Amino acid sequence: MANGPSGAKGAESPKAEAPKAAEAKGADAKGAAAKDSRPAPRPKQTPDKVRFEQTYMELERTLLSNITNSRKVISLKIAIMTYYDQRVFDNVKKHEFALRSAILDVVRQTTEADIVKPSFRLDLAEKIRLTMNALLEKYEDFGGVEEVHFTEFVVQ
Repeated sequence: MANGPSGAKGAESPKAEAPKAAEAKGADAKGAAAKDSRPAPRPKQTPDKVRFEQTYMELERTLLSNITNSRKVISLKIAIMTYYDQRVFDNVKKHEFALRSAILDVVRQTTEADIVKPSFRLDLAEKIRLTMNALLEKYEDFGGVEEVHFTEFVVQ
């Protein structure tokens, strides 16, 4: 770098700074014009996800069972969820007595040690779901119960 009239290194005269500032402004204008002249980005085409509607049905009557080797009882009200059509609910209604009996057989196997487990309700719901689907497949060749939910759950 050259020494200016003041003798300080690196200092440039005001006349030299003006052309550089104009060049920078011109470059910014050219860059903005170049950005505007580019085609706008297009969103990538993605296939729509197929979503199935969940439908629910609650069994009308409460289930009441003893806890194995205990004086306690468990009272449940169950709702089922399916992604399928009304046929699943029709089959559940048609075989409700057999399903209630099978569910009570699962619930009566519960012990007091099971009740205190953190995953007890989830495990019981899964056992009931598997039992319901097995019975429906036996009678109707199709299960269709995706999830079991407890709408009432009392242990006394």
